[in-house]
Amino acid sequence: MRKIFCLYILIITSLAPVKVYGQGVRFSEPERLDKNINSQYEEVMALPSADGKTLYFSRFYDPRNMGGRQSGADIYMSRQDAGRWMTATNNLTRINNNYNNAIVGISRDERKLFLINNYGGRAKNRSGVAESIGILSRWSIPVDMEIPGTESQTFHGYYMHPDGKILVISMDGPESQGEEDLYVSLKNENGEWSEPLHMGSTINSNRFDISPFLSEDGKRLFFASARPGGYGDSDLYVSERLYGTWNVWSQPVNLGRTVNSEYFDAYPGLSTDGTLYFSSNRGGELSDIYKTKLQNGTYEQLASSGAVTSGGESFAVGVDSELSDDELEGIFGMSIPSYLEYDRNKRAITAGSRELIWFVANELESHPEVGVIIYANERDQEEAEAMREYFISSGLVPERIAVKRQGEGKESEISNGVKSIEFAFLK
Repeated sequence: MRKIFCLYILIITSLAPVKVYGQGVRFSEPERLDKNINSQYEEVMALPSADGKTLYFSRFYDPRNMGGRQSGADIYMSRQDAGRWMTATNNLTRINNNYNNAIVGISRDERKLFLINNYGGRAKNRSGVAESIGILSRWSIPVDMEIPGTESQTFHGYYMHPDGKILVISMDGPESQGEEDLYVSLKNENGEWSEPLHMGSTINSNRFDISPFLSEDGKRLFFASARPGGYGDSDLYVSERLYGTWNVWSQPVNLGRTVNSEYFDAYPGLSTDGTLYFSSNRGGELSDIYKTKLQNGTYEQLASSGAVTSGGESFAVGVDSELSDDELEGIFGMSIPSYLEYDRNKRAITAGSRELIWFVANELESHPEVGVIIYANERDQEEAEAMREYFISSGLVPERIAVKRQGEGKESEISNGVKSIEFAFLK
């Protein structure tokens, strides 16, 4: 006889109707680029041009670098011919020097490059962004850009949107929640850059959030994070910008176990044909450049629904329909509440809901076709994310648990400081 499990949850109601979001997206198996790009040294920060025919990246420790093996990274460039990348070259003398060099943005017409670090004066290796004008291997001496609020940063990363007016920054700023957070600086009509704006608590975590890449339409941000619930030292995520603002984002979606590994995966760069380039040290101590591509669906669907299918698994959040009461009884042997509770006074999930989450996560180990979705309005994001992380820490893999923003007109129930947040099971 199945053992009865006691729960300290007071509200038990039927599951609410669930919106269907469409099929889960699937990535191709990541492919390490060949010896014309990768070497025995370290390759990172791959960035394709708008037409997808030029690839820029940085290489560390190569004795052919401008300053030698130990001086810093050089920028390398490769052109594509008949679908194959040619041998990369660092013969880019005006944009390579004895310090760390990297491309962090390419203009739409491909006549302007944006680079990390400042090139002028004595402090050639200080934090900052510079721009150079030219084409292919012929570039002007980079000119420093004045970005307020970044002068004293030790750890920093950048991505410049192709329009040259949006700069996404990863840094340990005054509002950072972790080691490095994501910020954005915007260029006004007078050519002046704004102070970096913190991009909010949903997209940022209490760990490092780095290596941003903003989609061409400015609506989706790809980045790397060491937040809880990932597969390795650093995973790749995507999030969608909401309400036309820069500090409200959807719950970041992990790109899944096909793309991410148990090692360090970072520095995404997206080509117009949908190819995603990134760096990973899954093949050894030093990082190489890999590529993958969506096999079905779009990045917009991925960012908005969290529907990822990985490694042959059939489950993707938001696929098909909600489980019936009979199906839930068959899985859990009991009725399951449709709400989780969060104590706002203690800023913690209630003991009863923690017990429920642990129970559900463990029971679902033998039902890989079933996933969990948490519904939350804008005011519930912090609580919903805490619940999602508790599901993951209890054993549910990240692809099987998602937070979905619901209509602003529907408020969560609150009683004596305890907020009830709806969740459901999908198959």
